[in-house]
Amino acid sequence: MPRTAPEGRLAELIDVAAGEFTRRGIRLTQMSDVARALGVATGTLYRYVEGKEALLDLCIQRAFSGKPFVREELPVPEPAPGAAAEHLRKRLRAIGGKHEALLSACNAPPPDDPGAEIETLVLELYDFLATNRRTLDFLERIAVERPDLRGVYFHRGRTRLVDRWAGWIERRIDEGVFAPLPDARVTARLVIEGCAWLARHRHGDFDGASIDDAAARQSLVLFCIRALCKETPHDPS
Repeated sequence: MPRTAPEGRLAELIDVAAGEFTRRGIRLTQMSDVARALGVATGTLYRYVEGKEALLDLCIQRAFSGKPFVREELPVPEPAPGAAAEHLRKRLRAIGGKHEALLSACNAPPPDDPGAEIETLVLELYDFLATNRRTLDFLERIAVERPDLRGVYFHRGRTRLVDRWAGWIERRIDEGVFAPLPDARVTARLVIEGCAWLARHRHGDFDGASIDDAAARQSLVLFCIRALCKETPHDPS
């Protein structure tokens, strides 16, 4: 009869494994590394998964879920070819709706207060990146190393996000709301990378970790308002 795992135990294994994959990468992470970090014998892991690829696939399936992960049958078998990339594609599709304000703004008429719209969109992105920074660190680390994951992550994730931001910026420029800019995609990438550094990467930076979060948020919003708007009547909260 197939074994089942206690819900908390399997979730702990996945979280610890994701941390090891983030630090070491896929190739250098061994099952013994995960077991050591979890505080169990290496053989114990094989009660849950058949091998490292199965463990990696579980980590991908868990990404952004925010819900308890229950697996009825153990050990989890090694994934079929292409399964990890497909699971990553599904996870990225699931988070598409988390940028609701951006999606709405892309189809909305010119706002009465452009600065307020910018603040809403910037903080939506900032909060998403801050809340999910460890998951994003994990996905970026494995995507860089694996070609099958790289195209999925960077195309469905970052490229689509840049496309949406650039489309919104271009629309507001055409409407006369924003000042003309040489390249909307470059501007979009600049905003996104600014959000990413302050919301995510500064936590691992020698000096960045000391930055006050409220100051980071307000500075970023004000910078974007002044960079984009023809006029800056909005005072960000």
